[in-house]
Amino acid sequence: MIHHSVQKTPTEKMARPAMNRREFLKISAAAAGGLMTAQTIGCAGSHPVTPTAPINYLQPRLLTHCHVVDVNRGILLKNQSILIRQGRIALIQEEIPMTRDMEIIDMGNRYLIPGLIDGHCHTTLPSVGGFDIQSALATLLQIERNYTQQIESGVTTVRDTAAFVRFLMKHSQNIETGKLPGPRIVHCGCWFNIDGSHPGDIKATDVSIFAPVALQLTGEMFINFKNTESLKERLKENLRTGPSFIKLSLDDESILCGKPGKNPIYEEAHKREILKFSETYDLPVVAHVHYKSGFARAQEFPLFNMEHMVIDQPLSDKEIWRMADNKMSIVPTMILGQLYAPPEAFDRMPKAFQTDFVRNEQEIWRDYFNSDQEQYALPAITAAQKRFKEKASRFLCEELYRKKIFFPKPDLYYGYLTHGVATILKMKEAGILIGCGTDAGVPFSNHGTLWREMELYGRIGFTNAEILKCATLNNAKILRMADQIGTIERGKFADITVLDTNPLEQISAVRTPSLVIKEGRVLFSKKAMRQEQNRFIV
Repeated sequence: MIHHSVQKTPTEKMARPAMNRREFLKISAAAAGGLMTAQTIGCAGSHPVTPTAPINYLQPRLLTHCHVVDVNRGILLKNQSILIRQGRIALIQEEIPMTRDMEIIDMGNRYLIPGLIDGHCHTTLPSVGGFDIQSALATLLQIERNYTQQIESGVTTVRDTAAFVRFLMKHSQNIETGKLPGPRIVHCGCWFNIDGSHPGDIKATDVSIFAPVALQLTGEMFINFKNTESLKERLKENLRTGPSFIKLSLDDESILCGKPGKNPIYEEAHKREILKFSETYDLPVVAHVHYKSGFARAQEFPLFNMEHMVIDQPLSDKEIWRMADNKMSIVPTMILGQLYAPPEAFDRMPKAFQTDFVRNEQEIWRDYFNSDQEQYALPAITAAQKRFKEKASRFLCEELYRKKIFFPKPDLYYGYLTHGVATILKMKEAGILIGCGTDAGVPFSNHGTLWREMELYGRIGFTNAEILKCATLNNAKILRMADQIGTIERGKFADITVLDTNPLEQISAVRTPSLVIKEGRVLFSKKAMRQEQNRFIV
């Protein structure tokens, strides 16, 4: 039995046990509501970014002594220099003549990869389970801190797959104006579903009495439409947020412990309206899928991208090849299996789930959950997560929904680590475009932990080169931004993550970046750069 326990590094902090995602979106709204009705200081208190030397960003910058990882070919280009002008890469070659107007940054033979991309997250969620008055103020502070945590982890672009839109607009503006160090945000605005479907199978008022007030202040995250006219109206309203895609759910069954009956699904008239809107405004359609029935509907839609993984049963080779023929991509968020398959249920699971791999993942998760999590969450947030875990563990699964404790079905998420692993490997062999995302913001997935998903890819059989490509170029293609980001190439944005060791040899190198550059600007440095004459030393 192989056991690769989590290494104890300063970057390694935070994770959590089992809990549901969709509800958490609503749960988060309620949590935000409770604190917002009680506080007046706004969203202050972001995580500080290490100050760097005073670089003149009006001048061209030359990066020297760089080992550049070509993520498309999976090779290392040694001893390169990179010239950056106006936020973009102007030139890459072994030697670039220095001129008097250049700011020179010596990378000290470190390894440069494209800025990482978190292909599935929720920037306005704090990774908390349920409404907890004790962590109300911390929830607001944590939401703003999410952005700097992403930057410090080497992530320069995120794909937000549903957000409280007023928070999202405010934070996006602050990032664009330089008030808040944060990644580029590509988003869908709100998540659309017919009323009562996932995640609308949880009412905000079931989570907190503060929810109605909260939604007035934070803006909506979900659109639960009731008919075609309502759908058309709300789709147009969502355009005000500047979305890049449309997000749906396709499952007709809840993931919640104790939730009775089936969830409603949209009708053919709704589908036609969504596809018409998608074509008119060039907004590709993506969808949450956990069940095989939802996967079948996804092939008939068809979708541009599938979010998460089918985990209730295996997919056949024929089904996977149909997905490949439909040119559908996927961001599988495999780490959810580790988070939401509780170790306490291991002995009660079917024999097919009681594998060494599953046990190993649970041990890694346990080490991570019990480690110091200061880097990824405020102390009040980690305490709230532990309180929620303890609360959910007091009851049987079938009792939780009735008690308004919204927790996922354990056997479903054990399927992530069994059916899901087998499926994603088949998808890789079929040539399906696979991205990389964390679902950060839901319990207990914290922003700045893309490395956890990347390392899990390695444990299930991806090579280091494949992992890096998933988290950069593949994600850029899924965002339809491969002409702008995803590789270190001439003409693209100068989004660069600098590592001390070679990630092609050791993927854990991505845990602790030395330097993070977004559009040519140094947003994070692990250590303050020192200046020697006209040269900055990393």
